[in-house]
Amino acid sequence: MKVLPYTWLTTFSLLILGTTALAQTPSGTFKKKEKDIRGSFTVKDIGGKKVLRLGSDFKTKNGPDLKIVLSPKTFAEANGKNAMVGGFVVGPLKATKGTQSYPLPAKIDLSRYKAVLVHCEKYSVLWGGADL
Repeated sequence: MKVLPYTWLTTFSLLILGTTALAQTPSGTFKKKEKDIRGSFTVKDIGGKKVLRLGSDFKTKNGPDLKIVLSPKTFAEANGKNAMVGGFVVGPLKATKGTQSYPLPAKIDLSRYKAVLVHCEKYSVLWGGADL
């Protein structure tokens, strides 16, 4: 087997691959934990600002004090008691169905978070979520 030398082309290829990985748009599909929930989400860069957008297919049950949370835990690890621990509260859920947009702070480091959750803070019930 012949080993090729490390060249400028290798460096260029690694640079392109790295840039592609960084440019990926976080997205996913919500799954049920305690309550029915479905639909998609994406994190988009709109006009230089990060926005968490729930898709037109988003739908869940109504409940008190529902929040959108970015969690450092994966969806599998998250539960009603730990959903908010170390997380970032994006804001209250605006509606139980349809497209919704939630602006994110400019300096938020999404690599610190592993899941997007819909959580009832008042009663510590995790509706559902999705891995980032």
